[in-house]
Amino acid sequence: MILILIAKYRDKLVSAGDVLKESQIKYSDEIYCPVCKNRVILKHGRFKMAHFAHKSKSACQGISEPESLEHLSGKLEIYGNFEKMGNLPLFQNYFSSIAQRADIFVEDKDLAVEFQCSPISFERLKQRTNGYQIDGKKVVWIL
Repeated sequence: MILILIAKYRDKLVSAGDVLKESQIKYSDEIYCPVCKNRVILKHGRFKMAHFAHKSKSACQGISEPESLEHLSGKLEIYGNFEKMGNLPLFQNYFSSIAQRADIFVEDKDLAVEFQCSPISFERLKQRTNGYQIDGKKVVWIL
């Protein structure tokens, strides 16, 4: 099972752990998947870490693989930096035309940002870069 650790609440990205700690956020509040924009709910328990799950069956294309805390933290840092510069980044934006998900996509700059923490072959990197270029997007890799 893949855990969704980040969601959107009042136009800000929040982590499931932060929602547990934040007394102002209620379980009934509207919290959304940053990818498909559908409602998610917070789940946690004695044996599972806090995470979000889609409220109803979803064909969300954005969450496709587990990720390390290092990868998640890096994406959040990149997202926050683009926000501070006045951009409106999208988190884990899925491009159905090339069946690819960008870690961060800055729409007004047509820029995909990929934060790569694990090994990736040159062939795979080239393939993904070509996909973005075919779709008319610039891409920056942070390796």
